[in-house]
Amino acid sequence: MKTINEIRQILSLPKQSLYKIYQITEIGIFSSYARESRQKQVIYIDILVDYEIASTFIMLVELRDYLSQLFGLKVDIITKSGLKPQIRDRVLAKTIYI
Repeated sequence: MKTINEIRQILSLPKQSLYKIYQITEIGIFSSYARESRQKQVIYIDILVDYEIASTFIMLVELRDYLSQLFGLKVDIITKSGLKPQIRDRVLAKTIYI
C-alpha cells in the first residue's frame, strides 16, 4: 500500500499536464487516505478537484481512469461543487492539496 507521501509525489509529477488537459485549478487527497493511520485498510483514493472551466462527465471519467492506472488503485473523484453541504466544510478542512 502506498503512503500519503508516495501518493503526493506521484500526483505532483503530472500536475501541470492535468491542469492543462482538464482545466483543474486544485487537486487534493481526502477521506481515509488522508488519514495515514488507516491507509492499510484503504482500497481506493478519494481525490478532490476544482476547475477553471467545468469538466464534462466524460473528462472526469477519463481523469479517474488515468489516476487509477497511475496509482494502481481505484480512484474516486469528487468536485468541490459536488460536495454535499453537510460534509463540505469537513472535507475541505481535511483535504491534503498537492
